[in-house]
Amino acid sequence: MTELIKSGAGRFTGNDYQLWLGVKLICEWIKNSPKDHQLNPPWLSEEIGVKKYGIFDDILLYKDNLFYFFQAKYVISILGEYIDEEKLLNDKYELSLKEMYESYKKIKYELGHDNFELIICSNRPIANLLKKVLIKNNGHFEKPFISGTSRKKYKKELREKFLKKIEVNEFKSFMSKLKFQFYESPENELKNMSGFPEGFINKIYQLVKSNAIKKGDKTFSKILYELVYNIFNNENISKKNPLRIGIYSKMATPKGIEFFKSLDLYSIANTSLNKIDWIELLSKIINLKKEIEDESDKRYLELYIKSHLTIGFMIGFIFRRTTEFFLAIKQEDEIWELDYTKESQFIKKKDKKLKVKTKKINKKSQIIIFRLNFTGKNIKTAFQNYLLSNKISPKIIIDISHKGFINENAINSIVFSILALMKGHLNKPIKEIHIFNAIPIGLAVFLGYNFNAFPPIHLYEYDNNKNKYIYTNVLK
Repeated sequence: MTELIKSGAGRFTGNDYQLWLGVKLICEWIKNSPKDHQLNPPWLSEEIGVKKYGIFDDILLYKDNLFYFFQAKYVISILGEYIDEEKLLNDKYELSLKEMYESYKKIKYELGHDNFELIICSNRPIANLLKKVLIKNNGHFEKPFISGTSRKKYKKELREKFLKKIEVNEFKSFMSKLKFQFYESPENELKNMSGFPEGFINKIYQLVKSNAIKKGDKTFSKILYELVYNIFNNENISKKNPLRIGIYSKMATPKGIEFFKSLDLYSIANTSLNKIDWIELLSKIINLKKEIEDESDKRYLELYIKSHLTIGFMIGFIFRRTTEFFLAIKQEDEIWELDYTKESQFIKKKDKKLKVKTKKINKKSQIIIFRLNFTGKNIKTAFQNYLLSNKISPKIIIDISHKGFINENAINSIVFSILALMKGHLNKPIKEIHIFNAIPIGLAVFLGYNFNAFPPIHLYEYDNNKNKYIYTNVLK
């Protein structure tokens, strides 16, 4: 089955062509991406500008210092070798120059430069025709178009209206960056592509399909880099033989467990919360990450942690998902880990024991506060006292609690629900996120692990001895 391409590169199940195009773009990215891509996440974790659908709308490829943004779009109709000028210039149609121009501006704004190319992907010959007309004539779209004296005045008005919506010099730059790519049969092209492990392409197809949105379903899920990386390098990412890492500051490293690496933070963190040198702790964790990278190809870590919640957030943030590490947490007698292949399902179902209360405070503020209380402690007074004494006036306070035992089955829905809630508020002009904690350390690690492309996150920890909150560190 080959359907006309829809917006996105694999967002809808049941559209075989579109799903295969998503796989093709992923595979092309893998073949062309540089080996050292840890500092620059290799593809978008969120769609540029819209920040909603993830890999299914935009795919980022870069080579050396040049970025390529692939966008799969509806295409305008043609009649013979003529382009319908109305559909090219009119905003109401799915693919117009204005829409492509707006995509260019959004990407330029997000990157802070225009060192990229915008590639429009299509499975129809119109892509080649647009290439000939627009690129060849350097953006001057006089010929060929559908003619007709009865519509001549209307077309003139349409052009004038279009030109009023653009900035001339920026539009010229946009035209120089615009490319069109024609894919006739991505499935066949992929199956003739060499250099991939046996079964890899089919596994990626199944991954894309499992994450695609069903028509009419507003839920969404992202294809994360480490999922593809794990399939491509499954001999290095083995859950049967993880690297066990011990990190402690509240007790000695336990005996009887063999660790690949251990980090004893007791000498630094064995003091009151307001006296801990969090910068030194952060440096220790960064050095630990470097040692692991230098000494092993494995990226699956099983963490044993007995420490402050802030350290849990810091560990998750240092080993966050864009760094290619996959984390599992030893929590009591269980091993907690996240299943990203079912992220949308966990968000959709939601944990009925997860309680969320929202309180608007100051609409002019650019601070948002999340108060996470999963322990049942009465920390409301300590929280309010801190805000008053430090004159913090947030835009909104979001209280999140969970009544019930948190286990390996519940952790996925809890983590993904909290992250979806946090991201849902980032479309507002928020410059800072403040988190007041009373949660299991495994949850702190998983939240920190997913903090990517967030504004600065300020952390606070409850001091049991003094019955008050202490500011600890900021993740940015």
